[in-house]
Parts: sequence; structure tokens; C-alpha cells
Amino acid sequence: MDRSRLLTILRFLIGAFLIAFILIRIDILHFFELVRRVRLPGLIPVPLIYLVFAFLSALRWKLLLDYQNFQIGLDTLFKYYLISLLFGQALPTTVGGDIIRVIYLKDRKADAFAVVVMDRLIGFLGLFIFSLSMALIIYLIRREIYFLKFILIGISIILGLIFLLLSHNVFQFISQQVAKIRFLALGERVRKIYYIINKFRKAKKEMLFCLLLSFSIQATLAVGPYLVHRSLRVEPISLGYFLLCVPLINIIAMIPISPGAIGVRETGFVFFFPKFGLSDAAAFTTSLLAKSIEIAVYLIFGGIFYFRRR
Repeated sequence: MDRSRLLTILRFLIGAFLIAFILIRIDILHFFELVRRVRLPGLIPVPLIYLVFAFLSALRWKLLLDYQNFQIGLDTLFKYYLISLLFGQALPTTVGGDIIRVIYLKDRKADAFAVVVMDRLIGFLGLFIFSLSMALIIYLIRREIYFLKFILIGISIILGLIFLLLSHNVFQFISQQVAKIRFLALGERVRKIYYIINKFRKAKKEMLFCLLLSFSIQATLAVGPYLVHRSLRVEPISLGYFLLCVPLINIIAMIPISPGAIGVRETGFVFFFPKFGLSDAAAFTTSLLAKSIEIAVYLIFGGIFYFRRR
């Protein structure tokens, strides 16, 4: 058995272990009762929420592609994005979905890769800034501050990376250094991708709009689990707590230790939401149902578009 297959098996085992750990910790009878008594009409709008997320993400992607003179319609990119989300569910991290996005734009792989990198960085920056704003709002209401150091560190790291990639002086220096790498023309390939990314330093309006879109994307991703939570027969908590916690959980879920973040996301819900009044069982149920609906949406729509492309 090769190393890649062993790592895949290990990741599945880690995900299974995390789920088992949660099931041991929570009131399992309460969990089954919550699932049995869920208000099904309350779940009806949830699939639409995840389609809106995919549409907004495709729109952000298109804005960056347009700046690099790609001529691709939003409807086509929306389909590509759903396909990438489909594959992202089966792979250890969302990077797998990003690879799919690059593959579909194979005629200009270097440009496509550079755009995906910038798309990711803007997405991360929007995620952390959004989380910071929610943390400050909650502080004004409850005089309690959550995860401030973590959020500020994240913002600092992303801003630092963006500065390094967009600074013309830094680009000139690094280009000279990587040009010395002759092996497999690796230096020239890196320099080309870096050059494409560096061109975004002049795209201030486009990047600002993409950042605003990122805020909308994060809000959308929080609304899905919130609607699931409201469909459970439990004492409801504020949407604000979902707007604060879900982005942070999504960051944690990117750690490549299980396929599709199985168990990681659920652990995040069980860790964060009991701080705001949800029981462990209710937090786990919310995460499990929201993720199940999300996967179903990507399987259905991503699968349809994928097989039509073939």
C-alpha cells in the first residue's frame, strides 16, 4: 500500500475518531430526539443558502479573472465552482477544489493558479475582518470579547502575505532570487506566477469589491447553520453568535486531517456554541444536519454539471 493511500485511510480514521469522541461526550438520546423532532419546513431554504454561497464565490472569482482578461461567463464559472465544491468534499482540504478550478481553465494554468491564490487570500482576509467585526458587536452587547487575539493574528498574517505578493520592490527582489533556480525551469515558473499575482496591485477597486463580497459570503455560510438551528426544538440563540463562530470553525475545518473536514467541523461546533447557550447535542445536531444538506447540494448540482461537462 502506497503512502498516499495510507494517509487517506489515516484521515478517515481521524474523522471517525472525532465523531466517535463527540458521540461519547454528548447526550446521545437527546441527539436522536432532536433529529426525530426537527421541523422539516424550516430546512427548506437551507439548500438555497448554499447555492447563494456558490454564486457569490463564483462572482468573486469572475471579478479577478476578468482583471486578468479571461473571457468566461458567470454562469459557466458558477458551474465550475459547484463542481470544485463537489470534489472538495471528498478531499482532505478545500485545496482539492481549487485544483479543479485551475484544471477547468487549463489553457492558461499559470494565470488561473495566480487568480485562485489571490481569491483565497482575499477570502481569508474577509473572513478574519468579518469575524473581528462580529466580535466587537458582541462585546458592545454583552461586554465579553471572544477570540480577539486569534482574529488579529490571522488578519496580520494575511495582510503580510498580500503585501509581500503585491509589493513591486519585493517582487523585484524575489524575482532575482528565484531566477537562479534552474532545475526543471522551476524558478521561471514561480517568477511567472508571482508576476501575474503582482499585477493585482493596480486592481484596487476590484479587490475592494471582492473583499465586500467576502463579507457577504461569510454571512451566507453562517445563515445556513443558523436556519438549521432554528428548525430544532431548542431555545434559539442569536444569529450574531453564528456570524462570529461559523467563520472561525471554517478556518479550523481547513486543517487537512480528515476528508471534507469530517469530525473537525463538528468538534468546532461542540467547542464554540455551548459557550452561548446551546447544548453539546444541539450544537452537534446543527453541524451534522447543515453539513449533510450542504454535501447533498454539491452532490446534486455539482454532479449534474460535472457529468454534463463530460
